[in-house]
Amino acid sequence: MQELKSFNDGWKFHFGDIETIRNRWGWAKSGSFNQGPESKAYDDSDWKNVTLPHDFVFETKVYDYSEKEFGKDNTIPAMEDVNNAHTTAGSFDKNVGWYRKHFFIPEEYEGKKIYLIFDGIYRDSWIYLNEFFVEHEPSGYSRIILDITDIAAYGEENILSIKCDARQAEGWFYEGGGIYRNAYLKVVEEKHIEDAFIHGTPVENNGVHMNFSCRLCNLEGYDQKYLNLEICEKRTGKVVKKIDYDLEEIISEPIDKYEETDEKLIFELGDGDLRLVTSFEFEEDEVKMWSLDDTNLYELIITLIDGDEICNVDKKTFGIRNIEFDNNKGFLLNGEQVKIKGVCCHQNHGGLGSAVPKEVMRYRIKKLKEMGANGYRGAHYPLAEDFLSICDEEGMVVMLETRVLSSASKDLSELERMVKIARNHPSVIMYSIGNEEAQTQTTSQGARIARTMKKFIKHLDPYTPVTMALLMLDMKTNTQIEDYKLLEGIFKELDVAGFNYHSDLYEKFHREYPDIPFICTEQGTFKSTRGCYKTDAQKCHLAINEKRDWYMFGAERWRHCKPEWISGLFIWTGFDYYGEPTPFAWPAISSQFGAMDLCGNPKDFYYFYKSWWSKDEVIHAYPDMNGETGVPTDYYVFSNAEEVELILNGKSYGKKAMKDGDYLIWENILSEHGKMEVVGYRNGKEVSREVNETADKKSARLEVTEDYREGNIVIRKIALLDKNRNLVPNADVRFDIPKEWGEFLGASNGDPSDHTPGKAGYVNTFHGLAQVITRK
Repeated sequence: MQELKSFNDGWKFHFGDIETIRNRWGWAKSGSFNQGPESKAYDDSDWKNVTLPHDFVFETKVYDYSEKEFGKDNTIPAMEDVNNAHTTAGSFDKNVGWYRKHFFIPEEYEGKKIYLIFDGIYRDSWIYLNEFFVEHEPSGYSRIILDITDIAAYGEENILSIKCDARQAEGWFYEGGGIYRNAYLKVVEEKHIEDAFIHGTPVENNGVHMNFSCRLCNLEGYDQKYLNLEICEKRTGKVVKKIDYDLEEIISEPIDKYEETDEKLIFELGDGDLRLVTSFEFEEDEVKMWSLDDTNLYELIITLIDGDEICNVDKKTFGIRNIEFDNNKGFLLNGEQVKIKGVCCHQNHGGLGSAVPKEVMRYRIKKLKEMGANGYRGAHYPLAEDFLSICDEEGMVVMLETRVLSSASKDLSELERMVKIARNHPSVIMYSIGNEEAQTQTTSQGARIARTMKKFIKHLDPYTPVTMALLMLDMKTNTQIEDYKLLEGIFKELDVAGFNYHSDLYEKFHREYPDIPFICTEQGTFKSTRGCYKTDAQKCHLAINEKRDWYMFGAERWRHCKPEWISGLFIWTGFDYYGEPTPFAWPAISSQFGAMDLCGNPKDFYYFYKSWWSKDEVIHAYPDMNGETGVPTDYYVFSNAEEVELILNGKSYGKKAMKDGDYLIWENILSEHGKMEVVGYRNGKEVSREVNETADKKSARLEVTEDYREGNIVIRKIALLDKNRNLVPNADVRFDIPKEWGEFLGASNGDPSDHTPGKAGYVNTFHGLAQVITRK
């Protein structure tokens, strides 16, 4: 048997550390953490009831920095400034939190293996069960698997206590705090399966060669052992392959080396464990490949049998695809060129902080797909497996990044856990071993560390390429590096050379290193506040075209990445995120880089990427003004039409031809209230039209629509509309969340300077929009 149960309910939480004299014998005698919150007898009745995922830092009050001196125009100081640490992290209270959970383990579980699994605790967590110390995990982003078989109390109540300290940073952005990802209780027989890994390699005109490995645990002393593999189509349940292994027969004559046989087997015996490596074939007509548009997935069911008894049934979802990074053709998926049109993202969401349910993760991926994005970079830490499964299902390739360039044993442990989670997921097409490691990327130490990390990854997953996000910048002197030879030592250790920014140098790289595959791992966007057309530094609201060089940046960098030999790019970022409120400081608590705001509402420049990334006919226009009339105004248009016409109050201002990867400007047109229309033409025929009218504030009213629903999670859009259903951008109002909607998870509006707590029970619209997330 095998059970995997959600461990998300029934938690108690206390904010702040608990100062008391306790645990004199805790580190001296086993099971002696019998004082304080680690103890069974501790009274937690007045602690707050919470459900996971839970981000306690996001629930704190934003610091008031109104008396603090910032730079000219409220610009943010250098991130190295110690006094600015809270500002870059979103100005929330990074503190200590305690969790406790009372749970029952049935008597019949004794004799089985019991595990607790946490997909992420931020950070520096100390875990105790039944007054025993269990684990200390410094990482805030790695999966934690705890074997509690020996210290569990069977047939009675168990007390789990966890202290996590979010005061230290692993990044320069908002990171949250607490048990912010899912938790599970896993029960298996002593004889069970671990580390199952399956991978398919297409053979030209001859189907797919499948490699499978797993670890079979605690088998010593048992006879008549069998292992059955069954592969089914995930969508239909149709069985496509069955393989049976008589392990006892093979163990009697163990094979130490690969032999040229139809089924290659290796068994490594020791401590009752056995490692199986085998291969088999799929015929050509049996295979359905995984792709971005057709996400065919399979389920591998692994059954371990001892005599007539089924010991363990494990399941793995996987997909079959062929990936290649070519020095001339870029990225190839199943032999076809695919330009990676990707986004970098942090894992938090408006109103939720870092405690993002799986359903909201899917909502975010669907929003990115609507924009035309097909790639996601996990910046700059391992992602939850739930998220990777969503990318498998929705058709989004992933560049998965570890937290730091390091070969220290602790960091290699984090890397190992990341790879083992990722390697069965077809969406994961490359691993990144670091981001902008400017202190080490030009050194011999950096090159040696990269070599060690790549070798370590290949031992776990020999099929997935390794890259790194390098930067042509000396951060010690803040000067651009012009000579790629300075980084040659490290990028020659990689399968794919990855570089952030400085795209004007990419052609130079290709001339000097024509045999090395290349990808742009991070690139700038237009940067702005949603709905803002006049910068207000005190409110930290940033107009998209306040400075023309900012406005041009995103378009120029996309065009730099269009050559075939560049595998693609990842823009910074898909969504706004809490923390790093560049270019401003307080009162901003979130960034402004996103093509969408904190809630997933598109900004104007979202439509630039959608024009050139999606297959849809796209057109979008906006004026360079803030409700002013009678002044010369520039009108901007994003579209993928061949020609575009601008019409104001019935008067046409002519058609203009659209260049590939570009946008259009109608300059110095006298602004006026009324109707603005933009029409796109292809082959002389209208293919797209957008109409915007001046809103009537007097008739403004709130409208609630269901934006997304999955399971018991509902995401609602709150919009302030006039009688003609035009968005009213400058008359924002408060909306109170009805109790009948169920458990209120969070609300936000995309305003980078809104300090309303995400769980306040109400939300104000910002430029006419807000979002509410509930669970019922």
